Amino acid sequence: MGVFLRKTDNLSLAFAYVHAYEPRDDVNLMGATGSETANEPFGDSATSSDRFCWQFSWRVNDRFE
Repeated sequence: MGVFLRKTDNLSLAFAYVHAYEPRDDVNLMGATGSETANEPFGDSATSSDRFCWQFSWRVNDRFE
């Protein structure tokens, strides 16, 4: 789920939320970019996660964003 908010002509804001369920044989919370412990913090147990994210874009001037 994501929500896009635009406050002004030169500033954009967005919010995202993701709930994920990782089955027992396919736990990979960090997208294989972390250590084995970070990717599978509870071993072979099924795991769920809630991820929140704020993003923004600022246009400095008309020619540069």
